[in-house]
Amino acid sequence: MTVTLLMSSDIPNLNGRIYPKELLYKIADQINNGQPLYGEFGYPDKYDAVVNLSNASHVITKAYVDGDSLKAEVSILETFKGVELKKELDKNVFRPRGIGTVDENGIMNDDYQLITFDAIKTEDDAFDNIINIK
Repeated sequence: MTVTLLMSSDIPNLNGRIYPKELLYKIADQINNGQPLYGEFGYPDKYDAVVNLSNASHVITKAYVDGDSLKAEVSILETFKGVELKKELDKNVFRPRGIGTVDENGIMNDDYQLITFDAIKTEDDAFDNIINIK
């Protein structure tokens, strides 16, 4: 298990989205008060609101807000995709997959629903303007 940075608040990502700090608390509560959150290695081929467990590589069991950042405990699974992720963990980050609307300033609205956090290659990271902690 490792603690890692998942996202930061109030900083626009490369997609122009800004996640307010209140939303980070909502996401942490969702993770901490629900079932373990399984994620996939790589974004799915098509954007999907369902986590394909045959592609599951990791599980998030605890999350907390630390300053302006959402951090979590992430455990890599002993699945095919988990083993693949473990080989290149330092070249990947964990990023949100969810649905919701943004206002005219790019701020994510309170209707945001987290689906999961996927492990993606750092070169595909829309949050590359934040510091990643492994």
